[in-house]
Amino acid sequence: MLDCEKNIFRFCDSCRSVRKPCLVYGRESIGKLTAVLRWATARNYKPEDIVVVRFSKYTTVDELFGGDYANMDPKIEAKFVFREGPVSNAVRLGRLLVLVEFD
Repeated sequence: MLDCEKNIFRFCDSCRSVRKPCLVYGRESIGKLTAVLRWATARNYKPEDIVVVRFSKYTTVDELFGGDYANMDPKIEAKFVFREGPVSNAVRLGRLLVLVEFD
């Protein structure tokens, strides 16, 4: 394991122990996401307990947290239905949330 990966493991462990979010920041393509996912695997997170949300300049609030959308299901009378986004879903279920390209 590289020194930088060891540091990320220590940092994530310390944030987890005090139940605080952590921010891993750095240049593009240096392995931040890979290191965090390896940390999660080493800490026995199951793949279904990890939610990775990739941002772009076109990402909307509704895509992240959820919003009202036109109902396309003829079995439901409502004209609009609320669809939960990945961020609110991860928080509600207590999953590990990893935000990528969050500028």
